[in-house]
Amino acid sequence: MKAITKLPLRCVCLCYGRLFSVSSSANCSESPQRNECTVFPPKFKPKRALVLTKMSRYEYEKKMCQSETEEGLQRYLAERGSDYEGVLIRHNIHHSNLKEVKETLEKEDIETKIVQRFEYTPDAIQWADIVLSAGGDGTFLLAASKIKDRSKPLVGINTDPARSEGYLCLPTKFSLRVSDALERFLAGKFK
Repeated sequence: MKAITKLPLRCVCLCYGRLFSVSSSANCSESPQRNECTVFPPKFKPKRALVLTKMSRYEYEKKMCQSETEEGLQRYLAERGSDYEGVLIRHNIHHSNLKEVKETLEKEDIETKIVQRFEYTPDAIQWADIVLSAGGDGTFLLAASKIKDRSKPLVGINTDPARSEGYLCLPTKFSLRVSDALERFLAGKFK
């Protein structure tokens, strides 16, 4: 494998079994002089995208609490010393960004499936032309661990960049504007 030069950990995508830079401050091992990532051919146009999403803490706590009401969940979290409002805000931020990912892909006429960890199966991965992880580094690592086809592109999107770094995901400036990142990526202009 070629050495990757000037690779900041937070600006990578995984494709063909190798890491590539996708920021303007770094070089891709495939084009060290042109300062751009050439992992995907210009105007890469997948027909099907699989988005692996994390389970938000709100979703997790709701499942653990088994209360049928929000008031029951609030009491459950308060007993554990957790802030219901904060948990709900983080959940809404994640789902807002997840919705933006889905809408952007569908606007480009890409059939999109959103799955959580237990629905992330070999058949689902095989179905997709590209896999996107929506969450943070843990979601990215889960997505990468199950992809057996080294030519299957994987792109990580940090759905809560104000709260977490997402070193294996797209840079924060792209995570804050997911639609811009995906549009540039699909147009072959991701530098």
